Amino acid sequence: MSGRTPQPLARLFAQGFCPDSTGCLAPRLQGLAHRTEGGSGWVLGHCLLETRQTLQDDGEAAAAVLATDEDFRQVWVRILAARAREAGRLDDPSVLIQLVTRLGEAAAWVEAAVDGADLAATSLGERERELLGVGAEQASAVPKLTRIMRAAARLAARRGDPLAALPAVDPTGARPDRNWCPGRLLCLPGGTGHGEYLLVDHGGRGADGDSLAWVLAHPWDFLLAAVIYAQDSWAAESRGGLLLELPAGQTPQLPQEVQVLVAGPDGDELLCGSLGELLRRTLERLQIGLFPHSPEPG
Repeated sequence: MSGRTPQPLARLFAQGFCPDSTGCLAPRLQGLAHRTEGGSGWVLGHCLLETRQTLQDDGEAAAAVLATDEDFRQVWVRILAARAREAGRLDDPSVLIQLVTRLGEAAAWVEAAVDGADLAATSLGERERELLGVGAEQASAVPKLTRIMRAAARLAARRGDPLAALPAVDPTGARPDRNWCPGRLLCLPGGTGHGEYLLVDHGGRGADGDSLAWVLAHPWDFLLAAVIYAQDSWAAESRGGLLLELPAGQTPQLPQEVQVLVAGPDGDELLCGSLGELLRRTLERLQIGLFPHSPEPG
């Protein structure tokens, strides 16, 4: 159990990429993250991205990955088993019921560890303070450990065959087939991520006056350009159209929502939701995730 493991795992969740030229993280990340072409590191897989959204911070997310390893898991489930035993002695049974419910799929791990239940400080104290902020034996760690073990149980079920390797991003955007490949992560506008393997705004690329090069280097502008292209194509073929409208009360300079309507060849219009939802569904179809999180539907 290398003492250097948590740092790259936390970096993986913070930046979407972590280096691993030696492949020492492979036993923990196989099936959960994408190895880069050339084997220089790992890119956050979509299942890890989903896991991060159920946890409080990157430290908890890194701990959930570690907990898929039996050495870490057995130490922490013994503590949770002791907490469950304590809850079982209370007059109010709802405390134990809530604990078991929050553990979800990890409840079976805790049940199997009841005979070895122990609240003593563990040998992982320094690492626990790094990831959780407190030792796992502390009462304040119970909510954290519960979330972590529930997430770890779900991740353990996903470990298996390696995910497809991801190539580095072409910063000029001239290779959309390479950049917009399944498994890629797209940074939210204004967000940051590892620009070598995540789609980020590579502003300033392209010669002066080359509008196409500018659009290709800005992934969100590229997506909007694709919508405009679809509008023009439908209009040219006289097959109806894709319309974008502002709901009443929205300002054109800073709209909070843009509605998408599909017009039939006879002029009838059907409201199909918002532009944001259209882009979200398009990305899902392309198997591209949003980093660092997927916004709630609005």
